[in-house]
Formats: sequence, C-alpha cells, structure tokens
Amino acid sequence: MVASAGIIFTAAPGAHLKALLPSQGLLTATSRSEATTWTATVFEPHSAASPSARSDR
Repeated sequence: MVASAGIIFTAAPGAHLKALLPSQGLLTATSRSEATTWTATVFEPHSAASPSARSDR
C-alpha cells in the first residue's frame, strides 16, 4: 500500500506540469523536479530500522 501511494504521489506532479506550464518551460521544470527528487533521495535520513543507522556498533 505504501509503495503504491509513493508511486502515485511521485508521478502526479510530473503529469500535471503539462497543464500548469507553457511548453517553453517544461524542460526546465522537469529538470528541476527530477533534481529535487534525486537530491531528496540521496540525502534522506536513514530510518531507525536501517542497519546503518544503528549506534551500538
């Protein structure tokens, strides 16, 4: 369920860009959106369940 919601909410903004922006701005908007998504993915904090986040090592 969570994975499905993540896919839907990740895809939704990209699908709406065509309706929200003029065609001249789509490349820039898509590039910025992708860069933001990948930056957030790289720098997101580790969850407490993650083995690399354990402090007892």
